[in-house]
Amino acid sequence: MDKALELAYVVVEHWETRTLRHADSEEEGLYQEIKKEQPELKDDIVALTRDHDILRLLVEEIKDILAQGSVTNDALQKFQALIHVNLLHNQKEEEILPHH
Repeated sequence: MDKALELAYVVVEHWETRTLRHADSEEEGLYQEIKKEQPELKDDIVALTRDHDILRLLVEEIKDILAQGSVTNDALQKFQALIHVNLLHNQKEEEILPHH
């Protein structure tokens, strides 16, 4: 169980330092640029930003669970949700942002 907890923290750190940092960058740069250049994509950008918010929320919920000292089934389900939301998000990005 100690190894599982250690690995879970490594995965969380990866999400924070890679995926969520990338999300921050998109929101501050690319998404702003797209809203200016293609205002018709505003709703899509709002949805993609909401996906980022959901990913952030799931990571925080996972961290709260892990802080209790073990990797629970609830934590595993949230990791699965994190991966699934990210997959759907990436598919939507590829669909609406082919030129960026």
